[in-house]
Amino acid sequence: MTVLHTPQELLSALAGSVFAADPIADLAHRGFTMSQGLHHQLQQGLAGRKPVPPPPGVTPASIKGSLTFQQAPRITPSAPPPDGSYDVVAGLTIAAADLALDAVFQSGTIPHQFALDELLSPGDLSSLESFFRVDKPGGHISRLHFTGPPTLAPIPGTIGNNSVVALKIPFRLDWSQLHVILGRRIHQLITTAKGTLQLTMKLVADIPTPPGSPMTMAVQFASVTSAADSPRLTLDSDSPVKLVNPPPANQPDALAVQIQTAVAKQLKNSLSVGPVSPKLALPIGNLTVRQADVVTDGQALLAGVRVWGGPTQNDGKPANLRNLLTSPNDNIFIQMQGGVLDGLIRDALASGLLTAYARLDQSNAVVDTASGSFQNNGFAVQFTGRLVDECPLNIDLGFTGTTTVTITPKGDCVDIDRHNDYSVSDLSNWPCLLATLGIMELWQLGAALYDGSILHIAPAILGVLSMQVGRLAVDQILSGRNG
Repeated sequence: MTVLHTPQELLSALAGSVFAADPIADLAHRGFTMSQGLHHQLQQGLAGRKPVPPPPGVTPASIKGSLTFQQAPRITPSAPPPDGSYDVVAGLTIAAADLALDAVFQSGTIPHQFALDELLSPGDLSSLESFFRVDKPGGHISRLHFTGPPTLAPIPGTIGNNSVVALKIPFRLDWSQLHVILGRRIHQLITTAKGTLQLTMKLVADIPTPPGSPMTMAVQFASVTSAADSPRLTLDSDSPVKLVNPPPANQPDALAVQIQTAVAKQLKNSLSVGPVSPKLALPIGNLTVRQADVVTDGQALLAGVRVWGGPTQNDGKPANLRNLLTSPNDNIFIQMQGGVLDGLIRDALASGLLTAYARLDQSNAVVDTASGSFQNNGFAVQFTGRLVDECPLNIDLGFTGTTTVTITPKGDCVDIDRHNDYSVSDLSNWPCLLATLGIMELWQLGAALYDGSILHIAPAILGVLSMQVGRLAVDQILSGRNG
């Protein structure tokens, strides 16, 4: 027989007997016995009452993960992020981004045709035509057609990340002859050039102050300052129209620059969204964007975001963004500083939201402290609080709890293990716990707090894990590291 000497040992043992008709008697069947002093404390505390049974409808299947009953372990706070970091970093493979671009193109958001003969002056049109050698005379440049969806590409020759993104679009350029018949303008197609146009652009986030002011997100065509950020035009080998003198790779492409300028003119130099709110609404609070940068790094798009109240203190540096997608099976990753999670939970505490969640289970509950932290392949959430006037003589019953979730990728599946540690803050009140609230009701209270807060964040994390994210990416998502 195992002899139980302390309330802590008794509560831990009772966690395995809470569904028995008589939990105390079940302890003996399981090979436990209480010391004389502990037995006396129990009898004196219960004063003839029996331990409270589990709440109606709560069965062993209701417990998600393992349940222990002990003093809550201390959550190790996240180390301050290094200078130049971001609060949230996300990466998306260029192949995945191309799927989104295809949908945008098919929707018509990206124009499929540009009337260059209307956008450019006669002099500019003449200059543009001088770059080409036509196979049939009699026509002039008229329409530029985008014949297929655009695809993203890294800027050739660049090392590390780059704020300029290349957008490759298959095109057809028409040479037409204009006829006016009965007052109607009719374009007779003479010949065409076909190939690929590579435009260069960047994402710009205009985020004004004060915090919360509307922001504008815009895709702007890059200002050409060198050969590296110059747009490019290449013709297919079977194109009827040829280039007179294709520019070398180490020089800007003047022809492509002129076409990009015309396209930018029709699109008013940017594809913008806004003004929009910089607040990202979550069920337990808001994240308000204060900085956003997007770069390319190899075959991935990387975004770094800083939020007001986040753990980073200084501006993020785009040069610090790194591509964490190392496996061909990975297509997206998200990395969040642990301080962001902790800040959301503390904001929910300050707003009274956590107490409201607790009172869904216990009307006299008050949550006093709450914190959260990412850990390697998991996260932990800790609460302390009290049930007001729960014990005789109007004594509050304090409680503390920690829920730790570990997420482990296994092939195409993800294993999620949940471990719950709940206890009373003052072990001298353990008889009150057994006689008034009960072990399982305390577990229910902790579960209500956990489910009402962190599980509003977890679906976003788990949603990312379902998108073919590899083991490295999972480690990085849940490590709390950055960069």
